[in-house]
Amino acid sequence: MRHDYFTHQFPDSQRPASSGAGQRNITLAQAIDDFFEDTLTRGLRPRSIKNMHRDLDPLTDERFGLSSNTLVSELTRRGVATYIQRRYDPEIVGREYKMSVRVMTVRQIKGFFKWLYANGHTDTYILRGLLSPRPDLKRIVPLTDLEIRRVFEEIHGRSRMKLRNAAIFALMLDTGLRRSEVARLKKTDVDFNERTVHAFGKKKERLVGYGVRTAELLALYAGHSSSTRPGRGSDHLFLHFDGTEITEQAVTGLYNWLKRPTGIKRINAHLTRHTFATRFLQRGGSPFTLRILLGHSSLRMVAEYVSTAEATDRDILREHSIIDEAELLGSILSGYTKSSVVRRALTGNESRKHHKTNASFVKGGKTKR
Repeated sequence: MRHDYFTHQFPDSQRPASSGAGQRNITLAQAIDDFFEDTLTRGLRPRSIKNMHRDLDPLTDERFGLSSNTLVSELTRRGVATYIQRRYDPEIVGREYKMSVRVMTVRQIKGFFKWLYANGHTDTYILRGLLSPRPDLKRIVPLTDLEIRRVFEEIHGRSRMKLRNAAIFALMLDTGLRRSEVARLKKTDVDFNERTVHAFGKKKERLVGYGVRTAELLALYAGHSSSTRPGRGSDHLFLHFDGTEITEQAVTGLYNWLKRPTGIKRINAHLTRHTFATRFLQRGGSPFTLRILLGHSSLRMVAEYVSTAEATDRDILREHSIIDEAELLGSILSGYTKSSVVRRALTGNESRKHHKTNASFVKGGKTKR
């Protein structure tokens, strides 16, 4: 029997027959409980199930138009659409939600109603064709070389925790690992000779490689901590100071702490994944290979990285300079370049008066007065 992993959707000819007058007389609360019992066979991660509860449990909240005693047979498309609107009404919930949260909620609700139909609880899939909210079109800017250097300057050191932080940051940049994958890494998942990591993603496992400098940091951290850390008997690679395994929240906390000293307000754990993907494509990597390295099941998300890589590739941007290609502007602009200040700037000899460069910012030192 063909069976869709995500929605438990069957072909109409193989769909379980509904009982009674065409719809089972069960309540919405009972249907949700049955749905989550069914998810136990899918091998989902606890975090995924927690997010599903977050999106589906409010269906029984009377503030949004439905209740736990609402019969499945009474559910209508208009009623569910009204629920979605009220669920994110700031006057009802008292706060503003990001559009990405609303998109995910609608996706989970549609999956639930597909399950109702596929398992014979309803005669029709009442949300068929329901459009999800349009997500925020916000382009993610990858980390620059200077920003990466500023991060390493803040976490540079020979102490156990500084080596751990540097190893985490370097590994995430070199491999595109998710924060959850980094937190779950065990020492046996890392091959120091082959410079590879066996990562356990959301639904699949994959093998990714890393560079020489990251290997050096990992070796320094592993050698430093293997004999001195309190939890030296732990199988996990990255540990807290007391020897306990780090969590996803600990990785998030590291990046939240980095925001202030580096001045990079947008930095977070997932930005290193975006940076890895963008740099991989800009160096000529294949989108199909990138999909495997990132652990994506489709090319949909990879397409986002492709557009980011093309829009942030400085060589491409320079090659498509409209001003440089406009031959008729040459004689006009030549008058401007007679200026000594502009001429020095174009040749790399900037004027100290008009183009002063803060060397301490680049070198990470203090300006001498």
